[in-house]
Amino acid sequence: MKDKIKNSKYFKPLSYVVFFIIIFFFSFYYTLPTDEIRGIIISGIEMNTPFEAKLGAVSIAPIVSVKVQDLELYRGGELYVKLEDVKMRPSLFSLLSKYLRLPFRAKLMSGVVKGNLIYDYKTGQIVGINAKLSGIDVEKFHPIMAGYLGMTDEQLTGILHGDFSLDFSSETSGVFSLKIDNMSISNFRLIGFPIPPFKDLESIFTGKIEDGVTKVDELSFKGNDFDLNMYGSIPPLWNITKGAKIDLMINLNILSDEAKIGIVRSFLSPKGDGTLGGKILGTFGNPKVVRDTRRQ
Repeated sequence: MKDKIKNSKYFKPLSYVVFFIIIFFFSFYYTLPTDEIRGIIISGIEMNTPFEAKLGAVSIAPIVSVKVQDLELYRGGELYVKLEDVKMRPSLFSLLSKYLRLPFRAKLMSGVVKGNLIYDYKTGQIVGINAKLSGIDVEKFHPIMAGYLGMTDEQLTGILHGDFSLDFSSETSGVFSLKIDNMSISNFRLIGFPIPPFKDLESIFTGKIEDGVTKVDELSFKGNDFDLNMYGSIPPLWNITKGAKIDLMINLNILSDEAKIGIVRSFLSPKGDGTLGGKILGTFGNPKVVRDTRRQ
């Protein structure tokens, strides 16, 4: 059997290819200084997002993989989010294309992010990312909500999962599909009025980022008492602050216990299908509910 393989007309060409790949990776990783790898990662983030990036230790592990400890993203000098134990290992097959695909895995807020960074050989920059999220503890977003949205008393819990893809090759664009299970909210206020707490909600958030805005296809909250759906536009997720503008259509279907959301109900208009409609305008720090008198 071994002789048959060795005598095959494909054996020698394949041997050269395998040898080339092995030499390439060892040459690429063991001659590329860790400071240069650090620079590629930091510049890729800072050129395409409003964040400043800091990295902990960068090391090259056996079998051509790179490990980064503590990737921290800052805005205005304040910590926004921290990724722990980021591990990357290049894809062999991407050597045949224009871009190098760098699969990675990282810990984030008690969950895991797995995906690919897309590296352009020609420019030496990261030009895209796609990833899947799983097991993210939403409650750990509270420091972000407090720092950038001014939400200090509000509580939000649940488990986030989903996926997203971003292209940095020109103006940042992309798509995303996120879901929060076992969601609960409390201490929220809308136009100055307290919203009663809700538990056991399911939230879905899908859309695309283009032309400098996030086009929301669906932002829904579903529970035993109501079904709330919104769509419209908000800024890109990394540009959301208290002053960021909102333009969302609302469709509310009350399923039971109307008293719980009577305040919100009073600001919405009846629609022809038995639901209530309106818009949320203004900013994240000062949202305004506007009646939609059109019957749809």
